[in-house]
Amino acid sequence: AGAGGGQLPGQDGAQVGQELVVYKLIARDSGGSAKSPPRWERVKVGSVRIAQVLDEHFATAQVISGPVEVNHVVELNR
Repeated sequence: AGAGGGQLPGQDGAQVGQELVVYKLIARDSGGSAKSPPRWERVKVGSVRIAQVLDEHFATAQVISGPVEVNHVVELNR
């Protein structure tokens, strides 16, 4: 991690200690034709705290609450 308390220089990304909501994505039938892409529903499953920023897209985090699993997603609200 770079300077700035876990934030990479020149980035607006997540910071060490920041808490983020975790979602799982569930594919729902879009109601269109069979060729229509699914509609993705976001379901809140828990929260995490950023432990280390690895680069502009990835960080390690500690689970604070919920059944957080691999392939669940977090979104940084800017």
